[in-house]
Parts: sequence; structure tokens; C-alpha cells
Amino acid sequence: MQPLRSLTLAAGLLIIAAGGAAGAATDPARVQPGTYSIEPTHTRVLFAVDHFGTSTWYGDFTHV
Repeated sequence: MQPLRSLTLAAGLLIIAAGGAAGAATDPARVQPGTYSIEPTHTRVLFAVDHFGTSTWYGDFTHV
């Protein structure tokens, strides 16, 4: 996975874990550092895998 894609995924997970509060930062560069809690019933890890530049395979883990 490309470093930028990994960083974007990690920042997205932090936004989701923060509860998607109104006014939450959507720009990964603006995500505030801190300790975040994961709510197991509303958490999902999404990922994408590039297949030699010809297609992208998407997957998820719903029981984190």
C-alpha cells in the first residue's frame, strides 16, 4: 500500500473513531493529535489493494 494511501486511511479511521462529530476535520492534515476510543458496534476498517495498476480490490473488517 502506498504511504499516502496508508496515511489517508489512518486519518480517516481517526475521524470515524472520533464519532463523526459536527465540525470534525475532514482534511487528514487537520486531525488533532490525541487518544481516540473505538466504538466496536460502529467501527469498520476499510482498505484497498491495487492490483498492478489494472484494478483495485476493496475489503473491510466489520468486527474490529
